[in-house]
Formats: sequence, structure tokens, C-alpha cells
Amino acid sequence: MKYNIDFGFQLGNKKIGIKYLVVFTLIVLIYVLVNYLIGYYFGINQPINYPLNIRNVLGTLGFQLFLSGPAEELLFRAIPISLLIFVFKDNKIIRWGISIETIIASILFSMTHISWSLNPFLINFELYQLVYSFVLGLAYGMVYQKSKSVIYPILMHSSSNLIYIGVGYLFKLLI
Repeated sequence: MKYNIDFGFQLGNKKIGIKYLVVFTLIVLIYVLVNYLIGYYFGINQPINYPLNIRNVLGTLGFQLFLSGPAEELLFRAIPISLLIFVFKDNKIIRWGISIETIIASILFSMTHISWSLNPFLINFELYQLVYSFVLGLAYGMVYQKSKSVIYPILMHSSSNLIYIGVGYLFKLLI
């Protein structure tokens, strides 16, 4: 038996995808700059716990660009949303272009930002990071479903990671 499940590995609706990519990237850039400026003013920016040499900077930025964004979008948008649409069959949009499949995938994505261990048993998380990752998951999922492509959420995720890490590096070097 063959199942027809589309995981969005094509360009889909380029006009919608590019529009959301550009708007999202500008919003993230403004948000991150404001976030770092507020953090700098109040002295609460996260420390960078490794030397800022060319190897570390290129390594972390390359990881964010080529591995983190693409892998997470495949694992938390393309696979779960596509499979949940196949299971639920109706793909009903609840509000603001967001479906129940996107909400479930966003919860899963947010949960992966919880740090835990078995020995010793520890669960550690920052509420801000959980909410932030959930909201980003909703945005990525909405664009995945509207553009019918996982390519735009991959680009969005990679750009948001690069902006967040890159602006952190700039603040560390300049301030």
C-alpha cells in the first residue's frame, strides 16, 4: 500500500514563502537587537563561554546555518505536520493560519528545549526559551503549511539562529 504524504521538499508557493521569509527575518533582527540592547543596559546578556576566534565563530555559525535549522525543520515541521495531516485528514486552520498540527509540532519543538538527565535525575528549563521556541515553531509551521514547502521554514530557522548568535558575537566584540 502506497501513502501519498507530502513532506514539502519542493519550492512550493515561492511568493508566499519569500514574503514570510523577508518579513520574519526583519522582525527577528529588530527583536534580537532590542533584546541585546536591553540586556546590555541591565547587564543581563548571556555570556559566551568560549574564545571568539575564527574557528569557533565560523564553526558555530556554520552549525546554525547548515545543521541546526535544516535538521530541526525536518524533524519538527516536515515530518510531524505532514504525518498529523495524514492522520487527522481535515487540516483545519484554527486561527491566524495556524492548524492543530502546527500547534502539536510546536509543543514538541518547545519540549526539546528542556534540558534533562536521568542520572542524576534533573529537569532544567528557562520559561522564556520554551515560550520563544513555541512561538517560533508556530511561525515556522504556519509558513510550512501556507507555502507548501519546508524550504522557507528552514531558511527562516537558519536566519533566526544566525542573527541571534551573530548579534551576540557583535555585542561581545564591540561592547
